[in-house]
Amino acid sequence: MSSADHIEKTLSELAEPICAARGLELVGVRYLAQKGSATVQVIIDKERDDGLDGSGVDVDDCAAVSRALSAYLDEDEDLIRGKYSLEVSSPGLERPLMKPEHFERFVGREARVKTAVPVEGQRNFKGIIRGFVDGSVILEEGGKEKRVPFENVVKANLIPRF
Repeated sequence: MSSADHIEKTLSELAEPICAARGLELVGVRYLAQKGSATVQVIIDKERDDGLDGSGVDVDDCAAVSRALSAYLDEDEDLIRGKYSLEVSSPGLERPLMKPEHFERFVGREARVKTAVPVEGQRNFKGIIRGFVDGSVILEEGGKEKRVPFENVVKANLIPRF
């Protein structure tokens, strides 16, 4: 496990109960190291009160998670050494799909998926999510079913519908 993966895993373990206590879903955590500093991105979500598509996260939710997570990070100076910025946000229109459960939740929606290594000769996919089975994302692309091993997925996002 790389240092960045370890940091993301630890941050996820810290952020999960913070989010759960506030009725929020932790979509994911990204740790982006740059020369002399780092950025921690925490993506949170919750259902909208009106039942419409999209995120119900508001500024108060982001601020509450940011304050709580900052308190942990300020105490544990070994986790992230040096300067860092913490960004807490909603998933946005192009919601990232970072966990197997996300692919199950958004069956029927269109998504883009990028892999680290080619799958059946391609690395970029765009299709309708048909599910998650045996460790693979099932996409329908051009009328054909594609199985993309989740372990190879480096980025996946919903395609917004208007």
